Amino acid sequence: MGCGVESIGTAFAIDDRLLVTNRHVTEIDATPQLVSRDGSRRLDAMVVGWSQDPDLAVLEVRQFVAPTLAWADSAGLTEGELLVAFGYPTPGHDFAVTPTRIRSFVTDGALRHAIRTDGRFDTGNSGGPALTEEGRVAGVVAAFAGSEGDQLVPMLTTHDHLRPTLEALVRARPGVEVRCEDLDPRSHVADGWAGPS
Repeated sequence: MGCGVESIGTAFAIDDRLLVTNRHVTEIDATPQLVSRDGSRRLDAMVVGWSQDPDLAVLEVRQFVAPTLAWADSAGLTEGELLVAFGYPTPGHDFAVTPTRIRSFVTDGALRHAIRTDGRFDTGNSGGPALTEEGRVAGVVAAFAGSEGDQLVPMLTTHDHLRPTLEALVRARPGVEVRCEDLDPRSHVADGWAGPS
C-alpha cells in the first residue's frame, strides 16, 4: 500500500534474502509487505533498486526466505515448451498455477530478451516466475504486448535481459524514492494489462 492505492503482485526469492518482482508492482511503495503463499508469514521488505526497462525491482528482507529459484538457460528454451507460472491474479488474488506454452521469442542478436506465451495472466501475476519442467525460472511475468485492436500477448522477461540490470542493482543497492505526486494512480499497472488493477 502506498500513495493511497494498493498494488498486489508476485515476487520470488533468488537467494536467502533477495527477491525479484516488477518495478510497476513496487513503484508506489519502497517498503512493501510480503505475504507467504499460505498467508502464515508476513515479512517487511525494502526495495534496494529498480529499473523501468527492464521492468524489474529487487527486494531485500531481513529474515531468511526459502525456497530460492534458479534461472533457466534462455538459449535452451524451445517454442512449444510447456511452462507453469505462479502468481496471485485478479480478481481474488488467490494463489494460482497457470500453464502456458512458449509461442516465440523476442531477440536482440543472439540474446532472447522476452518470451511470448499463450498464458491467461492478469495483473496480480506481475513479477511472478514462469518455471520449466525442471523448476527453473524461464522468465518473469511482465506485461501484455500489443496495441489497440491487436491481440494482447502475455510476455515473460528472460534472465538474458534481466541479468545486467539485476547484477548492477544487487551490487550497488541504489535505493529508490517514491514520489506520489509524480505518479498516475494507475501507473503501478504495466502498460497493456487488461482488467482491474
